[in-house]
Amino acid sequence: MSASGAAGGVRSIAVGASPQKHYTVQQQPAAGSCHYRYEKGEPLEDSKCTPGAISPAVTQANLKSTICRKGGYTSGVRPSAYVTGKEKNLNAAS
Repeated sequence: MSASGAAGGVRSIAVGASPQKHYTVQQQPAAGSCHYRYEKGEPLEDSKCTPGAISPAVTQANLKSTICRKGGYTSGVRPSAYVTGKEKNLNAAS
């Protein structure tokens, strides 16, 4: 899958895994390797360090029952704070 970048190029978008029972801390970029970039005077993240992903479980047809569901979506798909906390600390170093 790809998306048009702001500069007109095409970049790959990772397809993320669906919610899992067990998550592991993912490897993060090396410390000091991530740098902001600027586009039209606005700071943007380093796309190599924060690539993002899409969920194949979410489609235009099921937005109401996924992203827009009562009670929220993120709490049902986000790894525990144990995992995300470690990843945030590792990512902050990069």
